[in-house]
Amino acid sequence: MRATARPLLLALLMLLPAAQADTVWRYVGPDGEIAYATQPPDGVNAEAVTLPPTPTDANAQEPETSMAEPPRDRLTPAQQAALEGLLAADAERAREAARLQTANCDRARGVLERLSTSGRIRVRDAAGQERAMTEEERQARIQQAAEVVAETCAPAPAE
Repeated sequence: MRATARPLLLALLMLLPAAQADTVWRYVGPDGEIAYATQPPDGVNAEAVTLPPTPTDANAQEPETSMAEPPRDRLTPAQQAALEGLLAADAERAREAARLQTANCDRARGVLERLSTSGRIRVRDAAGQERAMTEEERQARIQQAAEVVAETCAPAPAE
């Protein structure tokens, strides 16, 4: 299903009255976009799409959509091996992200320290000419560097 069709279907489903039919009709409109209707349009090939029943009871529960790991005893050996590989790759990505965050934090702290301790800082302008940074520029850069340190060096949120 195209990405633009999903929001259209959701919007259509929200607009249908509570006593809605269990079927909507999917068809390709004259502009080539997929469209949905409560009744099949005349002269257009339409495909019936059966909708799941909507809960009418206030105590009805949503289906569980947990992203938890499946029970390992129900996996085939190949699925178990694939799961182990995915978990190992995920752990490696987390270690690499932590290493990169530490390196970026160290770099940002170094920049802040150099900006804060040096009285005169030389920079290159767009033309490649070297010039002394003004005190206002230096203070603005110190502020930016402090913000980067605060953002980069903050502990990662717990999952």
